Amino acid sequence: MNKTRHPVGLVLVLLSLVLNFISVVLYVQQPDTLAAFTVLPIWLWGALGLLLSLASYFLFRSPLSLFTSTMWFLVILVLSDEAPGLVRFGQTTPEDGRAAPYLNRQPLRVITCNWSSDSRPIGPAIAPWEPDIVFIQEMPHPYLIKQLADTLYGNTGDYRYDENHACGVVLRGRIKKALLEPQYRSQYLTARLPNGNLIELANIHLQPASTNLSLWSPSCWKEHRQNRMRRRSELQFALAFLNEYTPFPNRPTLIAGDFNAPATDGASDVLARDFTDTFEAVGTGWGNTYHRRFPLLRLDQIHASHHFLPLRSRAVTIEESEHRMVVSDLLLE
Repeated sequence: MNKTRHPVGLVLVLLSLVLNFISVVLYVQQPDTLAAFTVLPIWLWGALGLLLSLASYFLFRSPLSLFTSTMWFLVILVLSDEAPGLVRFGQTTPEDGRAAPYLNRQPLRVITCNWSSDSRPIGPAIAPWEPDIVFIQEMPHPYLIKQLADTLYGNTGDYRYDENHACGVVLRGRIKKALLEPQYRSQYLTARLPNGNLIELANIHLQPASTNLSLWSPSCWKEHRQNRMRRRSELQFALAFLNEYTPFPNRPTLIAGDFNAPATDGASDVLARDFTDTFEAVGTGWGNTYHRRFPLLRLDQIHASHHFLPLRSRAVTIEESEHRMVVSDLLLE
């Protein structure tokens, strides 16, 4: 039999093409019913598709195998969340120390970190970056938040700790108002910066992610669908809460924290109209934040309202946490 027409080779190419088409449609559309498929990074499906097409080429020299492989490379480059940060050559990146000035103006440095640690002080990991605002999730003790505020700012800063949700915010400036919201693991603050500007802060820790990857089981698909819908409801509630109790969207606002889902997840679409994902806009390097040792997913995110110009962003590995922290420099326009 002609090697180029071997039926096994043609089947492998066909399977790769079908998987390519399905992946593009689902990652663009993000249907809730198929959230179990898109919860994984698209490059994992791409790796499977490339394996099929390359096996077809090297074993059978099948027609379209190289074309299919090229299609996969393009899909991964365009649709994967990781690609922009890796190919953003020439983009400046946050370095430790105070945020570098931009056009003779001082940007805000914002950090979000799921501490998920024991009682070790957080200051040694955060202090070298000299942030202006720090969002913390899964902080076990309030005194650690106070320690961080004292370490960073002394008497020129402020902090709030939500004991019910184990989260806190530390900032350079003063907190004017803290809004209690017992339904979800969220924290809402109005802060006055040293220059007098008022901003709204929402510290978010969304519904725990579903880890069921038994794709052969209907219960897996149902679980991921319901999980995404609950997380979308939390974000919709956050926007409604800000609209009702703050001057949002007319005042600069930051929503940051642990979203417990990839940045490409359909639940985050509700933020797209009013907010910019800072790492997606200007991030450099490998942006995924979980798990620290093998970061596959960008769970930790900083979203800035359109009052801010994102300048730089990166994810930073710290030994004390299971998550990598996100550092973003923003110019308040």
